[in-house]
Amino acid sequence: MRAYSTDLRERIVAALSEGQTLAQVAQQFAVSVPTVVRYKRLKKTQDHLQPKPLPGRKPALNNDDQELLRQLFASRTDWTIQTLRQAWQQQTGKTVCFSGFHKWMQRLGLSYKKSAV
Repeated sequence: MRAYSTDLRERIVAALSEGQTLAQVAQQFAVSVPTVVRYKRLKKTQDHLQPKPLPGRKPALNNDDQELLRQLFASRTDWTIQTLRQAWQQQTGKTVCFSGFHKWMQRLGLSYKKSAV
C-alpha cells in the first residue's frame, strides 16, 4: 500500500483547521478517522506531513551500477553469467552472489546465453 500524498495530507489538516469535525474530514477525503487524527498529531508535533520512507534494504544495484552493467554486457554479449559476474567484480570491486547477479540480469532484461557461433 502506498502512502497518501503530501498534498492530500495538507488538505486534510487544512479542513480540520477550518473547523470541520474528524468524522466530516474523514468522510470528505475518504480516509479513516484514525488517519485524520494521525495527520493532525503529525502536523502538531513535527510541523511537516511527509510520509516516512519505505522500510527495507536499499537496492544493491543503483542507477549508476545498472548503466555500468549494461555497458559491460554490451561489450561482450557471448559471455556466460559466471564470466560476466567475475568481470563485474573486477571492474567495480563489489562482490555479488551468482543468484543475485542472475536476478539483476533478469530485471534489466539482459540475456547471458552464449552465442552458437
